[in-house]
Amino acid sequence: MLIPASIMGIAKMAAPDSTRYAINGVQFHREESGECVATVTDGRCMLQIRWDDEEVRHNLEITGVSCAPVKGFSIIADARFCFAAAKRLGGKNAPSKRRYVLLDESAEKGVVRMATNDGYATIIATAPAAGDSFPDVESIIPKYTVGEDANVIGLYPEVFAGAMSVLAEAVESTKIDQGVCLIVPNDRTKPVLMRTKGEEACGIAVAMPCKIDGEVECR
Repeated sequence: MLIPASIMGIAKMAAPDSTRYAINGVQFHREESGECVATVTDGRCMLQIRWDDEEVRHNLEITGVSCAPVKGFSIIADARFCFAAAKRLGGKNAPSKRRYVLLDESAEKGVVRMATNDGYATIIATAPAAGDSFPDVESIIPKYTVGEDANVIGLYPEVFAGAMSVLAEAVESTKIDQGVCLIVPNDRTKPVLMRTKGEEACGIAVAMPCKIDGEVECR
């Protein structure tokens, strides 16, 4: 399985210090259709990425590692191991084939084997899998019907995440686990309102939406 460098970054969403080993890492899975899936959760939030590696995997050969896909393959890679593998990748200006981590789907059971290339040499590393079972995340993915029980609005990631974090820190709402209230308008062209309060202060943030052409579907 060829994993783009950008996808390896989802390991930061794991809970590496948790005693629940299953959420210490990232689950990599290949569906029967051949599609690749990476899933991570810290027990409160879940993130899942899907991609197709067939084209970039074509004619790829690395001694000591199998590039062959295995339908139904699934392994949980420790978050720290994922970070270490990603750090060995070539930079943004490196050839495209060096911006991927190769996960050996033919490795023995319970073993994560990854190969990376830093532009100078190929490095193959192995580590024990972070457990053998992963939370049933499919059962918690909401099945909304847009226009009936849900609405779609586009937000710039850096603006939305940045505003929410700064707002929560400013009023210290994170200290009392207050969270941030999100108010989404029915009109997707209007701004989103965020509201929160701490023990001594309260505040709001307004984030302008970005344009979305139709409903985004990734499943």
